[in-house]
Amino acid sequence: MAMKWKAVIVVGAAMASVALCVAMKRREAAELGVMAKDRAGAAAALAAAWAENEQMAAELKKTTTGDGLSEGQLVELMRLRASVGKLRETRAEKPRVEAENKHWRAVEAKKREREANAAALPNYWPKERLSCCGWATPEAAMQSLLYAMKNGDGHSWQSACTPEAAANLEKELSVSGKSPEAQEAAVGNMGREMVAASSGFHIVGQQTVGTDRAVIDLSFDGEDVVRSFALKRIGNEWKLDNVFAAGQGGGGK
Repeated sequence: MAMKWKAVIVVGAAMASVALCVAMKRREAAELGVMAKDRAGAAAALAAAWAENEQMAAELKKTTTGDGLSEGQLVELMRLRASVGKLRETRAEKPRVEAENKHWRAVEAKKREREANAAALPNYWPKERLSCCGWATPEAAMQSLLYAMKNGDGHSWQSACTPEAAANLEKELSVSGKSPEAQEAAVGNMGREMVAASSGFHIVGQQTVGTDRAVIDLSFDGEDVVRSFALKRIGNEWKLDNVFAAGQGGGGK
């Protein structure tokens, strides 16, 4: 089983740091989603409060003091005064809430614009249309690798990695104490996580070194991250040798 595992297709020890980067991105996206819901709720509450403002003001004008009021009327008066106090606080927050909403609308619009521009490129690969294209060229190998990552199928990676990369990953995961089957499942989950936030992919840079090595800088559209994939030709097939997140070296942008 250990010999079989050495053939499992992975991206080398650097996958651990890439997976952490992806997790942080996903957590950031989740936090932004919560913030957006909170802002929407605050805006709705503000609108409702403004709608009651005139009515509260009119009622308070009639009851500026508690003289001659029944116990029930005094309770209602206190409630109205408390509501007006909250309304004043909400009114003070209105400029900040509106500014935040405007900012995040602009951020979302810019993101949609980038994704639309990427989708119009001739070398754009929509995630839902990925397929196994074989390993005869670096480009085909990248599409096949992304297809395996999207499906989270660690077993499908068996012919996509160089022996050196497979050995590096085996060394990295061996300290976990998991069985080979559990390690293979972990690799599959790692690949799925790496592409989960992306709607598609396109090549932004490509370098060749001699006739047997290549580096592809690939944009993960929707996540706004560029990762560099180092490939090596073994026989007639291109194999994954390593992968780097942006800023980690290896040609990343």
